[in-house]
Amino acid sequence: MVIKFLILAALVFNLSGCLFKENIEGLLTLKQLGKNQKYIERSIKAQERLFRKLTADIKKDKLKLGIPVESFLRSYGEPVVSKDIPSLGKRFLYRHPTNYFDSDKVYIYFDRQDQLVNWEYLPFQKCLKK
Repeated sequence: MVIKFLILAALVFNLSGCLFKENIEGLLTLKQLGKNQKYIERSIKAQERLFRKLTADIKKDKLKLGIPVESFLRSYGEPVVSKDIPSLGKRFLYRHPTNYFDSDKVYIYFDRQDQLVNWEYLPFQKCLKK
C-alpha cells in the first residue's frame, strides 16, 4: 500500500513539474510584459509633464531665443516629430503624447547653428457643429 502511494505521489509530482516547465516561458513572458507596461506608463507620464512645462513656459514667456538645441532637449524632452528644413534649420513638434488629434501643438524652430529662433503655440480648438 505504501509503495502504491509513493508511486502515485511520484507520478503526480513528476506531471506537475512537466506542466510547470511547459508554462514557465509563458509566465516569464507575462512578467516581462508587465515590466514593459510599467515602463511605458512612466514614460508617458514624463512626456505629459514635460509638455505641460513647455506650454506653461511659453504662456509665461519664459522661453528665450538663442537657447541651444541640447539645452532645450534637456529641459523639454524629445519632440514627437523632428524635421530638418534646409533653408532654416530644424523644426520640432510637441503635443500631448497620447491625445493625437485633440491636443495643443507647439512648433519649435532652430537655425542652422542649432539656436532657438522661434516657436509657435497652437491651442486645440474643438470644431463646433451647428
